[in-house]
Amino acid sequence: MIQAVRYDNVKIPKWIFVIIVGLLLPPIISMVLSLFCAYQNKDKNYLIPFSIFFVLFLTYNFFSIDNIGRFNYVYSSYSQELWYLGDPLSNIMRYGVRALNLECSHFYYIYILSVYLLFFQTLKQCYDGRWNIDLFLIFVTTISLRIAIDLLYYCLSTVFMCYYITRKDRLSVLNYILLVVIVYLLHPGLLIILLPAICLNFSIKSIKNNKKWLYYISLIIIYFIYFFLAKTSVTSVGIPIIDTVLSSFSAYTSDSYWGIRDASTAISGISYTIMYYLIPGIYFILFIVSILSINKIQKTFLLAVFQTA
Repeated sequence: MIQAVRYDNVKIPKWIFVIIVGLLLPPIISMVLSLFCAYQNKDKNYLIPFSIFFVLFLTYNFFSIDNIGRFNYVYSSYSQELWYLGDPLSNIMRYGVRALNLECSHFYYIYILSVYLLFFQTLKQCYDGRWNIDLFLIFVTTISLRIAIDLLYYCLSTVFMCYYITRKDRLSVLNYILLVVIVYLLHPGLLIILLPAICLNFSIKSIKNNKKWLYYISLIIIYFIYFFLAKTSVTSVGIPIIDTVLSSFSAYTSDSYWGIRDASTAISGISYTIMYYLIPGIYFILFIVSILSINKIQKTFLLAVFQTA
């Protein structure tokens, strides 16, 4: 087995050498090598080299409709708006392609890899044990390939939000502002969930002061705000950043439905039942359980995000 090396009293982790060796091999073989070393050493950090080669394999082997749209957007249009408005990640990609002579696939790789590395760091905060097969299965199955590749920007924004929340026991006002700004830059649409969740988090904390009624009222207010926005076409208030968020919400709730496909790509049969009845039913049951168990849950911000979503 590869042993750790010390250089000037600095211990170099063994998994870094797995990355170096893996770069000389086909990605699928490097993935197997990473898992073998993880099993031998019982070290969850080997999921880092696994992610590097797993994402490399995915980036060049899976078809993505959304990424093709981003590809066309980068090559066929020229945006004169500020880079942080509209679609910041694609604007950065456009700059890299046109000014640095890079390719879109380079950015897809970095973005998808960031999803898995941020998720890995989030898992580390929630898991104290050493590497085992359960941790690996959670790592590779929690984020579906459809979400990680096709819904890339939204997934990256969501995973970063979870990473940021789990890294800090308490968030200051500056932390909240920084979180909102970065989430906006990654995908403005996530603010639809994050902003109400921040308010809900403060109301959850008020339970300790015997103000549980405030928590219940907050849930009701959030519901009616979403209901109103879904039924009303509010797409502009004159402030660019807010307009971007409202535009995203309007796109998600077209025809007053969240995520319903149009007739040309309609889902039917058992798939429709699972997507629009079974899975939402499970989430609703968990939502009710989380309300009943509100006093037992420590990570209130993550709870607020879940309940808002």
